[in-house]
Amino acid sequence: MPLKSDRNTPMRATDLLVIPVVGNTQIWAGSLVAANSNGLAVPGAIAPDLLYLGRAEHAVDSRSLQAGAKSIAVRRNQAFQWDQDGSIDQSHLFKLAYILDDHTVAVGDRRRTHSIAGRIVGVEARGVWIEAIDYVEEPTPNAGE
Repeated sequence: MPLKSDRNTPMRATDLLVIPVVGNTQIWAGSLVAANSNGLAVPGAIAPDLLYLGRAEHAVDSRSLQAGAKSIAVRRNQAFQWDQDGSIDQSHLFKLAYILDDHTVAVGDRRRTHSIAGRIVGVEARGVWIEAIDYVEEPTPNAGE
């Protein structure tokens, strides 16, 4: 039913989010953080189903804990400088980079095996600058179509 009067809709800044961490893992401060299919924070790694979140603001050790027992603050909505594997040069500006591990990205035809880190917005000797991109879920095909 549509509104019939003004509504005081709550809002929150999303530059820093606190995300529950998967169990049995270590996430280092300053590392690349992603979300797994359960929405839990994981260190960046080669996997096709991760969603890039941003940079860990502190370290979390959940190696002896269950999933969700600890949380991590993740900085978002900024470009972060990550290491690269040598595959990225200036010609890749504004192209997609893929997650290799918790501090390294790469380019190439990796869509089936790697998760997207984001768009390359700068290439320097010390690393490449990556900004997150908005994720669009692909619609599930209807049965019988």
